[in-house]
Amino acid sequence: MFWNIFGYRMKSNVRDISTLFWTLAFPLFLATFFGLVFPNITSNTVTFETVNVGVYENAAYAGDPYLMESIQSAKQSKDIDLFRVTVFESKEAAEVALHNQEISGYAEVTDRVILHLAGSGFNQTIIKSFFDQYGQISSAIEDIARDNPAAIQEVSALLQKEVQYTTSTFAGRDKPDSILVYFYSLIAMTCLYGAFQGQKEIMHIQANQSQLAARQNVSPVPKLKLFGSSMLSVTLVQYLSILILLAYLVFVLRINIGDRIGMILAAAFAGCCLGISFGALVGAVVKAGEGIKIAIIISFSMILSFLSGMMQHSVKVAVEKAVPVFKYALPGNLIANTFYAIYYFNNNERFYFGMALMIGISIVFYTIVILVLRRQKYASI
Repeated sequence: MFWNIFGYRMKSNVRDISTLFWTLAFPLFLATFFGLVFPNITSNTVTFETVNVGVYENAAYAGDPYLMESIQSAKQSKDIDLFRVTVFESKEAAEVALHNQEISGYAEVTDRVILHLAGSGFNQTIIKSFFDQYGQISSAIEDIARDNPAAIQEVSALLQKEVQYTTSTFAGRDKPDSILVYFYSLIAMTCLYGAFQGQKEIMHIQANQSQLAARQNVSPVPKLKLFGSSMLSVTLVQYLSILILLAYLVFVLRINIGDRIGMILAAAFAGCCLGISFGALVGAVVKAGEGIKIAIIISFSMILSFLSGMMQHSVKVAVEKAVPVFKYALPGNLIANTFYAIYYFNNNERFYFGMALMIGISIVFYTIVILVLRRQKYASI
């Protein structure tokens, strides 16, 4: 009897288009939107275009032979120049090129460097930063030459040698990527949307909620068996929805969510159970119609998704900084942080702790639901 009920509930859940929209179609749509907004999220390097800059050549410029050499030798990477330099013989020609946006700015060299920039964009910031640094170094060399002429050769050799005082490193399995927080929050939202499935199954068990539930309650099948078969079927359907979302992120959108497949599948299952148990709790405890229960689930799911960083990554950081316990107390943050722990941390303690919390909360929710259902009696059906 258990497996017969399980099969019937499976067919019913697969054919429920309205619920599948929220648990499958809507997350896929959001994932596609995120993929369009962040088309280069898997790229570890960013390449900027070479900046067009001009130099107005005059008598003062001829007296500073190192300026042109410094501009031409500036690199944004090993093989890509930072600047594409154009030398102008007159200030008028430089102004025309600036006006026609052929260059982002030019340097007029007299007794000092005067910059003329076309606005305040990214290229202009690079030009200003470069010439500010060049001016500081030139001033320092002049001071050294005046105070200690013997040290000028040593300083010159030091400036020509590229010295790296720090090295970039990270303690995790992969480089941190804040963009992944949006996708982990999306996975968390999908898990929480399993609450729609859980609430619907409870409605089909409570005799005062639907005609199907009334017929099932007058049948000789124990209520616990009804509950178990319904929860198993809806968990399987919701878990398949999450697996489809994960496959879409990895194989279609090419999102790197980590390479520890077993842990990812386990976290997805635990999150799935957490979402369904939350919906079952709402369905069993809230004494209202189906519309009110769905409104509660949507409101809580969206609020929790917002706090987990799905709309803005800084919100998640601010929430966890202000109230550290929310990192584990809020289901959305808990699910997202567990997935991020799989991706980033070599130490598995955070993963196991997140799994234990999700499973523990689910058991608590299911226990409350069973106690509530067992106490429910009906004067007439």
